[in-house]
Amino acid sequence: MWKKSKPIYVLGLNEALGAGAALLKNGKIVAKAREDHFTKIKNQSGFPKNAIHYCCRIAGIAIHELNLICLSYIDPYPHFTTAQSVELPDTTPKLLRKWRDLAPRWEYQFSWFNYVTDTGRRLYYAAFQPQNQEQQIRDIATSLKLDPKKIIRLDHHLCHAYTAYFSRPHLSSNPTLVLTCDGAGDGTSAAVYIVENGQFHCLSQTSHTHSLGLFYASITAFLGFIPHKEEARVMQLARATARHNFQKIIKLLQKLIWVEGLQFKSQIPSRHFDFYLREKLAGLNPDIVACAAQKILEDSLTTWVKNAVTQTKIHELALAGGVFLNTRANQKIAKLQSVKDMHIAPNPGDESNALGAAFYGYRKLKARSSAQGG
Repeated sequence: MWKKSKPIYVLGLNEALGAGAALLKNGKIVAKAREDHFTKIKNQSGFPKNAIHYCCRIAGIAIHELNLICLSYIDPYPHFTTAQSVELPDTTPKLLRKWRDLAPRWEYQFSWFNYVTDTGRRLYYAAFQPQNQEQQIRDIATSLKLDPKKIIRLDHHLCHAYTAYFSRPHLSSNPTLVLTCDGAGDGTSAAVYIVENGQFHCLSQTSHTHSLGLFYASITAFLGFIPHKEEARVMQLARATARHNFQKIIKLLQKLIWVEGLQFKSQIPSRHFDFYLREKLAGLNPDIVACAAQKILEDSLTTWVKNAVTQTKIHELALAGGVFLNTRANQKIAKLQSVKDMHIAPNPGDESNALGAAFYGYRKLKARSSAQGG
């Protein structure tokens, strides 16, 4: 291990949208950077090599001096946006890639086909994901000239939860309700945690197949904007539109997403939302579609929050995940009588997940050191 007086350096990485790195020294943030600051490719995803070197340079250390690198996901992200990415190339055979692209449409048209593709996905992940994960760790270690044992993988939504909880200006001694909600990450689109005495307990998770975030992203694409990037335009369009004559659209959209207890539910998988919208909403006024979608998002999110507060009887909230970039929905949550205190992670999307990963890693090393009497 290390001497007691030697600083502990933990680096967290995000390779999803807004890829970047965050570096902690003895649990304190000393540097944080996004990869697109160096490449000038906005919201770039992929391995944040420039951000890593920047963080280490600011801290005045070499990469080999890092005690731990924490990846903010379990499953490797298939991002290959620059030649600098060290992630695995897409070696999927051409015929299988064609099948993969066509499968969602066939699933939507023929319900029985979902069984075929779901079985195929399970078999594929069981066979290839473990070796993909190991290979990616080796590739990253080789790129950084680092011991692979210094690299660990963490659940995507747990990293969101750590970001939300530990980014608060003042840590409360009271139990905290931590809620995460995004498009998808490691098979999950939303999660509910109770944090008490620094211990995280997951109460509920919503599958990525019933995603509120992907619902709004699909609306964004349907309206001609760029999903996962221009959702704010949908929110602005809804703000400028009077809420009238949209009950028909509300009824159509309510089949895509609703709340049951602590989970979001959907009549069809999230990957089919685009087909449903094109089939049911074609030709309708885009302003009213945006207004209806915003209403669905606000109502779903506030219902979910109220259910969580009611069940846990915890009134202090910490929130993270890309859905909480929707400021109008956040205002609705803040006005709930059952919410006494609310903190939203700074830039709550994946961009801040490097921080959550680093916070987790530091606590892990401290716990190990304490157990060994260090």
